[in-house]
Amino acid sequence: MLPLHRTTSSTTFGARGPTINPRARGVHAFDGDDAKGMKKRPITPTQIALFVTSNWKQLSAVFSFGVLLFVLRRLSNSGGDAGGAAVPVANVVTTSVPVAIVAESPSPLAPVVAGPPKLEGPKLKEKASKEKIIDASKNSPKQQIPPGGAVVPPAKPVQPQPKPENKVTPAADAEVSLDLSAFDDSRSLPMNPSEFLKIKVATLASNKELTPALRKKVWDARAQAVTRSFAHAWDGYVKYAWESDELKPNSKTGNSWLNMGITILDALDTALVMKNQTIFAKAAKWVLDGGLAMDANVNANVFETTIRVIGGLLSAHHLAENGPEKDGLLKQAVRVADKFMPAFTSSQSGIPYNSINLKDGKATTSDAFFSSTSEATTVQLELKFLSHLTGDPKYWNAAQKVSQVLFQSPSDKTAKYDGLVPIYIDPKTGNFNGLEFRLGSRADSYYEYLAKQYLLTNETEPFFLAQYRTALHKGIKKHLLMRSQPSNLMYIREHLGALGPGGRKEEKFDHLVCYFPGTLALTATKGKRVPSDPLERAKILTGQEMEELYMAEELAQSCFEMYHQTASGLAPEIVFWKPAKDAVSAAKELERTWARFETSAPKDNSVKLPIALETVKKVRDGDIMLDFDIHTNDKHNLLRPEAVESFFVLYRITGDEKYREWGWNIFRSFEQWSKVATGGYTSLNDVNTIPPPARDKMESFFLGETLKYFYLLFSDDAILPLDQYVFNTECHPFPIFQVSDELKKQVAWMQ
Repeated sequence: MLPLHRTTSSTTFGARGPTINPRARGVHAFDGDDAKGMKKRPITPTQIALFVTSNWKQLSAVFSFGVLLFVLRRLSNSGGDAGGAAVPVANVVTTSVPVAIVAESPSPLAPVVAGPPKLEGPKLKEKASKEKIIDASKNSPKQQIPPGGAVVPPAKPVQPQPKPENKVTPAADAEVSLDLSAFDDSRSLPMNPSEFLKIKVATLASNKELTPALRKKVWDARAQAVTRSFAHAWDGYVKYAWESDELKPNSKTGNSWLNMGITILDALDTALVMKNQTIFAKAAKWVLDGGLAMDANVNANVFETTIRVIGGLLSAHHLAENGPEKDGLLKQAVRVADKFMPAFTSSQSGIPYNSINLKDGKATTSDAFFSSTSEATTVQLELKFLSHLTGDPKYWNAAQKVSQVLFQSPSDKTAKYDGLVPIYIDPKTGNFNGLEFRLGSRADSYYEYLAKQYLLTNETEPFFLAQYRTALHKGIKKHLLMRSQPSNLMYIREHLGALGPGGRKEEKFDHLVCYFPGTLALTATKGKRVPSDPLERAKILTGQEMEELYMAEELAQSCFEMYHQTASGLAPEIVFWKPAKDAVSAAKELERTWARFETSAPKDNSVKLPIALETVKKVRDGDIMLDFDIHTNDKHNLLRPEAVESFFVLYRITGDEKYREWGWNIFRSFEQWSKVATGGYTSLNDVNTIPPPARDKMESFFLGETLKYFYLLFSDDAILPLDQYVFNTECHPFPIFQVSDELKKQVAWMQ
């Protein structure tokens, strides 16, 4: 037999186990015991088999040790980039905010990732990395800290000794830097959805191990990122669409449909909230220098003008410091309101016509001579606040006349619909037209303004709260509230035809409906913070209020899934839910759950957890499965604010950090896919295509609502507190006010 020898010692065994010589080239056969000087020749398969058979124990040990070395090497390198593809850094903005955190949540509710997600079907599955702390003493000052690591100040040398495995809380004076690779002006849409706008050392501010001061600094840094986005959107508008209603960022031009420069007016108070005096000064100067000409021969929509133009002017007037700008903005609001009064005074019924010709001031209507119900009933906050500021009752009375027609002329027209309203109303007769019921387009803000009229006047008009709760508990719960399959998510469907079993139901859910969780939570709590523990909540809220807040949280989850379950991380305009087989039980479930809480607050400590919180099963251990379909014509995203609006309200009321994380994920997706390098943000045509095709339109509400709600969600609760302010449907904040005795004598009052 020819013995086998190695040409060089490729493997040796010692006290530390086998070591591998990387220079060893192979195994050869030699004649005789002395290999020196012998000619090498290849071994045969038989010889290899004999060698393996006789040496299998040694070979097994070598293989096992090699695997162990490989694993140890990978573990030692795990503090680096967690598998993420590198993205060229166009500009790195280091904030002056001292922060250093690394903590990433494995929860699908707040997937903040360091590596690139895999695209699986219509969803992006993201893998979160674990928290890692890196000793700064082992890194040179110029060394870049990987995304998975956090820097702590170097400690003095100490003698090694056993220590308990307690995680280190990062110091509150460490520093955080925002890697804004998504802001690369060389490309309009960065391609890696996991790498844009990542915080190099701070990823999850809601980590429970962080100190409150440190968590606040992270969220302040994120709020500042929103201010930069606002400036970027504004710069694009100024550069390419100044005085137009909105920007078309991809084609670098403007578009007008209201002919009032509404992006300027929607952005006025956003600039004040974000403390951007430069943008505010430019916008206010345009308004005060005659930019609002209102002399074009076009029909301007009464509703849009009221919520955007009058609302924006009134809010900016309130927030502005004393001076000529403050007074001038109020005068402009009065001027616009007077221009549009004929829409109310020309109506035979008191229901306003939907348009005014800016040139001749004549009122007109469309939609086969019918007005949209939501448009006719969403002017009350603005006109009542204007009367409060000026002392002139005509604006209040014009708005209140609409309510009188609906509820008192001669009787409540909504009663036969269980408090719901059809989506069209005839301004000539004041009667509803058709039998379409929904909380989306043409009906949405009707329900919102019922609740907010009650809140704005400091709860002095309980009539509106009663109407709101009738619609909610008799109409919405009975006819529209549903659960999905397989995840048992709550949603609100549409109803076509007569209410009841004979009508046609449609599982259609507009993104617009995502305003409703915020309205539910706001009305249930009057804007005040409540405990996170349901048992503690039950001591201060009635059973009805508990139920409304529960509905708000459930519907907010459904709205988040509209974002979480798409490839881009952005929601489509419309989804069609898959109803659970026993979906009719949604309202009954709520009734059973909260019946025990119907006694007056405060509650005693013997109260048990709600049934729903104990028994409702949801498929939420991993990623939610798709509970809805997205039709071809509904895949677009218009940069809408409604979901973020509700997350903002729910965070302020519950203190649950998940709503902030949801908002942060959505903000990052807008930065990833909608930001245009030359200025502005674009709407998108298909949220399930990567990259999503641009739709080339930046609505004014992106500056007036979406970015403002992001900023407020990430900012301190002391900014515009919800128990002191009410936001109109365009996110223009009005202070809650007490109606003066003098004004009360001159205005119509709903009893």
